[in-house]
Amino acid sequence: MDRVGKISACLAKDTDKSALVYAMGAQRRSQIRQLSQLPGVEVVWTRSLIPGYLAPLRLFIASYAALIRVKDPSQLTRVFESATDKSMAAIYLLPRESEPGFIEKVKASTSPPTYDFGAKRDPQYLIYMVDADSTESSTGIYEIVSMGYMTAGCIKECFDDF
Repeated sequence: MDRVGKISACLAKDTDKSALVYAMGAQRRSQIRQLSQLPGVEVVWTRSLIPGYLAPLRLFIASYAALIRVKDPSQLTRVFESATDKSMAAIYLLPRESEPGFIEKVKASTSPPTYDFGAKRDPQYLIYMVDADSTESSTGIYEIVSMGYMTAGCIKECFDDF
């Protein structure tokens, strides 16, 4: 998670960016609630991936996805590590003015064909996605990075070794 620490340090310097973490499912509701208690962290959306007719199973099965706004960059590593504990998760860095539209796309998507939620329309976006229990990798970690053609500086340097 050293890369997330570097992203966090860059984010502390770039106050024009919003940082959102999308936990893609298999989260316990209590885990999301705990994250919402951290200073500088706000859960803006959550939904169980278990359909309504099977709702009682939500009590026993970790099935929640969540979109979490990280206002305090020092909390980014903690939030991301928690989100990747049981499932895939992604960090989205985008200009603050793009955040409301992005959040609406996440909320409206029940089964997204891609996980960019319109972020790729901005030339300065960053998506850093991690699957921490991937069978496709000898380490179990599979990283996906996507950034806009105008993403530069500190954020871009976090991925120079890719």
